[in-house]
Amino acid sequence: MSTAFHTLTVADVEELTDDAVAVTFEVPDDLAGEFAFTPGQSLTLRRVVDGVEQRRQYSISAAAGASPRVGVREIPDGLFSRWLVREVRPGDRIDVQTPGGRFCPDPALLDGGRHLCIAAGSGITPMLSVAGSVLANAG
Repeated sequence: MSTAFHTLTVADVEELTDDAVAVTFEVPDDLAGEFAFTPGQSLTLRRVVDGVEQRRQYSISAAAGASPRVGVREIPDGLFSRWLVREVRPGDRIDVQTPGGRFCPDPALLDGGRHLCIAAGSGITPMLSVAGSVLANAG
């Protein structure tokens, strides 16, 4: 797994609630392999605020094979989440690290069948990726 950051363009910002958005990234063809993800993985985003590098990790909510998409809920006084929810727009560019993490189901489970996903709080976003991937593979 690479730990490199790449500057990606924001393809879409979908308002989910008053304090939450889904941010989708456009991945250039030459980086498609590096940004291929497994359901349950996450992306680390990076920006500099007042001369200090800040990093935040967000779970990918998209199904495997789709453009990377993360869900972000604004945290009161959140340095990063407030910016993502209130200021980031399509066309903006953000430093994004290649996908990482091991909260991933056994690949055999993604090939359809019956599943029950139970999640709460921040655990919902990786489960959306898992559920979306199972549904995409259902025949």
